[in-house]
Order: sequence, then C-alpha cells, then structure tokens
Amino acid sequence: DYAARRSGTGNAGVKMKKLIFIQLALGLFQIGQAVRNEVELHPEMEKGMDVCGGRVRLERLHNRGTAGGKMEGHMPAIAGTSGLITAGCAACFLRLLWKEDRDLQKTGFAFLVGGALSNLYERCKKGYVVDYLRFRLPNGKLGRLVFNLADLFIFAGALMISIGQKERV
Repeated sequence: DYAARRSGTGNAGVKMKKLIFIQLALGLFQIGQAVRNEVELHPEMEKGMDVCGGRVRLERLHNRGTAGGKMEGHMPAIAGTSGLITAGCAACFLRLLWKEDRDLQKTGFAFLVGGALSNLYERCKKGYVVDYLRFRLPNGKLGRLVFNLADLFIFAGALMISIGQKERV
C-alpha cells in the first residue's frame, strides 16, 4: 500500500473506485429506463400477467402522482420536490465518495440516486411514472401498490445506507 501511494498508482485506484460508484448509479438509471421502455412497448402489459406462481403480477400503470397515486394532478410540485430530494441525495453521494472506505454506503447511494434519477426523469419527460410490479403477499396491503425497478433500487439503496451507517456506530 505504501509503495502504491509513493509511486502514485494508489491515487489512480482511488479515482477509479469513485468512477465505478458513479457508473453504477448511471447504469441503474439506464436499466430502470430500459425496462420501462419494454413495458411500454407491450400492450398485453395493460391487462397484466401473473409470474412467480402468482406472487408477482406484471401490469402497466401510469402513475401521475406519488406512491399509491396520491397527489395526482400536481405533477409540477411532485417533480420539483422529487428533484430537490434527488439533488440532495446526489450531493450526499458525491460527498461520501471522497471519504475512505464506507463502500456499503457508497453502493447504497449509487442505488438510491440511480433509482431516484430514473423516476425523476420519467416524471419530467412524460408527466407520469411507469409502474409495473405488484406483489401479492398474505397481508394484502402491499398488493394495493404498484412499483417499478427504480423503486426497488431506492429501497435497496436506503437499506444499504442504513446498514452501512449502523456498521460505523
């Protein structure tokens, strides 16, 4: 490690690692968009189809509000608020990239920012977010909501950030 720092190759490795986390966020954004585009191309997704033994239902929904369709008809306010929150998360992510270690939190922020950017892009470009995953669980409450891959990235990212923070305490 000392030899790498002395020769300057260690610094290149640190820069590369930062770029990898940024590319992860951008890659997750692109994956979210690619899946949504596929969902939009298939008319049968309007009716929906069961997968995973009926535990998951794939059905296209244009969500013009927030989670659960709340605040429908207020897209400018929703997009503005989402933009501010996403910008704040991105700033925290970029700040964290300059800190030593904390790879789980950096990965979590990459997931969170990638997912948030994907949803924000949809809201700004189309005026709605394409949701397509409905989970059917025994309690039934979660089955009322429809998600997309970007939402799952956000949840996974928040979980990783939280676990990473607890590891530091």
